[in-house]
Amino acid sequence: YGRKANVDLLLTYGFALRGNMRDSVAVPVYIGLLCQKKILTLSRNGQKIPSPAFSALRMAAYFAQAPLVPVSGGKTKCPALSKYLRERPERKAGISATAGGKRRWRKVKNAPSSLSEVLQLPEKRLKDLRCRAISVANERFVLDMLRHSCKLALSKYPTSLEADKKTRNHLEQEPNSTRMMKEDPTNHLRHIFSLRVRMGEKRVLKWHVELCTLALRWIDKSIECLGDQRPQGVDDGSSRSLLQKSPAARAYLDCVLKPLLLASQR
Repeated sequence: YGRKANVDLLLTYGFALRGNMRDSVAVPVYIGLLCQKKILTLSRNGQKIPSPAFSALRMAAYFAQAPLVPVSGGKTKCPALSKYLRERPERKAGISATAGGKRRWRKVKNAPSSLSEVLQLPEKRLKDLRCRAISVANERFVLDMLRHSCKLALSKYPTSLEADKKTRNHLEQEPNSTRMMKEDPTNHLRHIFSLRVRMGEKRVLKWHVELCTLALRWIDKSIECLGDQRPQGVDDGSSRSLLQKSPAARAYLDCVLKPLLLASQR
């Protein structure tokens, strides 16, 4: 079936997996003073850092915060953005985009020059285009936007993740499962599969809320300890649980946020 989210499995093949790590969810993010909407796809596994969502939000935050520079032809742009962008070469005539086990990257020629261009970038273009971390202020803006959007999306569900777990356990455990399968097997399976899809979406949103909260606490703690040699992490039960269960969260904090904080303190 391939590496698919539960919503794709359900719509295409008629079933959903329990605890599918490939689950994803589309989240509307409102950017800028005019609250312009951009739909971003979030997932919690198999995602490179920076992810397409982070790339789009970093570019959007850059244009929302930085003043535009006038150029010839009456246009405006931010030339400094190009040094943060890189693009994966497309595969052509049997030539792979990887060399020596590593992906080859090239500089972006036509970089977005305004917030409207960023909002119009399609999902496929965002997957090929990568925007590295720009600054601590930019990353804080990105984390705030993403956390707020995920919390808003979670609040629109009629039930919580804990309530869905109780309902799913009730439907799947014996003897309830056997009795319901005999009475109405079709609706029983539909109910279980729809619960799995909804729970997967909520887990993705909750994961991003926890990651953004932990990263913001790292930033605040490092700003308070500017005299230290290195950024201070937050060591509590929730952060340890997130970092132990998610290599992607650990990769973001260690490979993206920590070097950014170290560079800002020099």
